[in-house]
Amino acid sequence: VATELILEGIANDMTPAQLVAFLTCLYPAEGGGSRHVENPPSVPILADAWKRLREAASRVARVQRECGIELDEKGYVEQFRNSLVDVTLAWCEGKKFQDVMKMTKMFEGSLIRVLRRHDELLDQLHSAAMSVGDDALSQKFTAGRKILKRGVVFASSLYL
Repeated sequence: VATELILEGIANDMTPAQLVAFLTCLYPAEGGGSRHVENPPSVPILADAWKRLREAASRVARVQRECGIELDEKGYVEQFRNSLVDVTLAWCEGKKFQDVMKMTKMFEGSLIRVLRRHDELLDQLHSAAMSVGDDALSQKFTAGRKILKRGVVFASSLYL
């Protein structure tokens, strides 16, 4: 699904912060809550991207079924969640950690773990963009990692 979206150019009109936030949809979040289909992200470009992600996931599921892979299309599409899009966007836009925590029901440690894991995903996507020669996308991932990696979330130790 990530490949489909990137090849469609989903990141072209997004800022680095929006791209980082949107990519949280690609993996299940711990305790992310029930916010998905009925409440798209609050930023219009991200709401449109969310719709496109669900369409791409549906296409991927159909192709897998056509190839003989047993798959529940609805379940496959619904595994993607947008519960952390607005939370991650707020963090990337410089909001304080305590303010970001008010936007979610997750525990602090769970959110920190998810954002650190997200940095690893961004690093891998940066490498993939470099491999295919897409310098603009690669630079967007690099810029996104820079705005994500700040504050208590990326402190080397929480016991300072």
